[in-house]
Amino acid sequence: MTDDPNELNPAGFTVRYEGRQREIITECSVVNPLLDLDYIEGRTSFPTNPDHSRPYKALWDTGASCSAVNFRVVQELGLQPVGLTSVAGVMGSEEVYTYHLVIRSPRRVFHFLEFVPAIEMKDEVIIGMDVIASGDFAFCEGNLFSYCYPSFHNPVEFGKKIEAHVAQYYPDQH
Repeated sequence: MTDDPNELNPAGFTVRYEGRQREIITECSVVNPLLDLDYIEGRTSFPTNPDHSRPYKALWDTGASCSAVNFRVVQELGLQPVGLTSVAGVMGSEEVYTYHLVIRSPRRVFHFLEFVPAIEMKDEVIIGMDVIASGDFAFCEGNLFSYCYPSFHNPVEFGKKIEAHVAQYYPDQH
């Protein structure tokens, strides 16, 4: 049995944007798990107290290997550093503090993240591949984004769809 609420109750969401998007931005909330006494004292297996969370905008970034928050999120939630890590980006690398936090994306999708770096950036929250790769992620036609966790283990393979289409409609090219 798992302590992860998503394993027991899978969750997901879909966002349809107006027009073609160059970025995937969704609402999220960030929770400071160290302020949730029910969680700390073991009465719940996951921090869920809404008094210790705030809403933010999240950029879903497939080019980021890990999720991150900006300094304002750290200050607003009163997060305390739990370690140091080196973060590399286009401007070089630097040592930054890391934090424990929970990201709750739309429709009850929770992710407990243990060592999230805080960095100087315009985005409030970046959801990186540490979260994205744990579920199913789709971005279609430039304006439809869908995510679920945990994965349904039913991958979309566009190559096979194209091969079947070509074989059906252009048999001489196959």
